[in-house]
Amino acid sequence: MSFKTTRIVALFVLALGLLAPIKGFAADGAPAFTDAQKAEIQGMIKDYVDQNPDLIIKALQTYQVKQQADLEKAAEGKVVENKEALTGRDQPSTGNPNGDVTITEFFDYNCGYCKKALPDIETTLANDKNVRFVFKEFPVLGPTSVTAAQWSLAAAKQGKYFEFHKTLMHNNEPRSEETLRKVAKEVGMDVDKAKEYAQSDEAKKIIEENRNLASELQIQGTPGFVINGKLFRGYIGPEGMKEAITDARKKK
Repeated sequence: MSFKTTRIVALFVLALGLLAPIKGFAADGAPAFTDAQKAEIQGMIKDYVDQNPDLIIKALQTYQVKQQADLEKAAEGKVVENKEALTGRDQPSTGNPNGDVTITEFFDYNCGYCKKALPDIETTLANDKNVRFVFKEFPVLGPTSVTAAQWSLAAAKQGKYFEFHKTLMHNNEPRSEETLRKVAKEVGMDVDKAKEYAQSDEAKKIIEENRNLASELQIQGTPGFVINGKLFRGYIGPEGMKEAITDARKKK
């Protein structure tokens, strides 16, 4: 049996608590098993493991599938609990404010797949006038991602959010302050006020709240989408987005 299989089996045995009685004690405080009995039981377990590795691995896999299903169910519950944080009117957004489908994106300005998702978003906005997009800055790819997110929130403060967002996403230059100032100026922002707000405690707090929310939803990377309460992790493509919108309307 391979080392990997041995490790899996060992975890399985421990998970079932098969070794617990071996180390246990009787009601009067005396050891539950003698050393000879312990050795015999351990031998029996080893023999079973050696003779049935596939069965044990299958049981472990079944357990892992159930565990993942439980985690997904918990995440779905968190989506419902955090509906206001995900779709509230005070969130940076674009599209129809009264749309029948709301798509919330967790993104990072240094994320290649987030850049790839922007044309999908723009196409959806052009073709579907009943969709609203909400944006959650979730900088996970280093310090320049954090700085870009802070400037993005400054754009929201000046009513220039989506203009700044799409211009920066389409820009392939490093996310330096020089680039951010240039983009801010390009979309008509007050650059000095933007810099001041970007460095504010309020901007930092919003990003921290977004990180906490992503953690609750078990979103660990970008992009991540919540479409009318349904969670999607990773890039879903234009057809995936269109299908999710259609499904959301069917459920309504």
